[in-house]
Amino acid sequence: MLPDDLSEMSALLAKILEEVEALPMEERQQLRHWLDQAPASPSVPPGTEEFLKRLATEGIVRLPEPALGSGPEQRDWQPVPCRGKPVSEALIEERR
Repeated sequence: MLPDDLSEMSALLAKILEEVEALPMEERQQLRHWLDQAPASPSVPPGTEEFLKRLATEGIVRLPEPALGSGPEQRDWQPVPCRGKPVSEALIEERR
């Protein structure tokens, strides 16, 4: 039986619970056995990037495209020194 207040659950969890309720009893028992045997915490690869790449490979998530200018040359970027107020301050004053 599903909990009365599904708003506290994620939509994915609610859908999973609905699917489990639709399973025949034998398959529910197999699922219960599998859950009982599953480790308490999922094994996560050491690095987050590796984990995300694995999820992307399996089609679970889609990784964003790298931003333009996000390569090593962008990390060495230095702003051009200029005189006067910062542009942000000038804009704020102008809007007043």
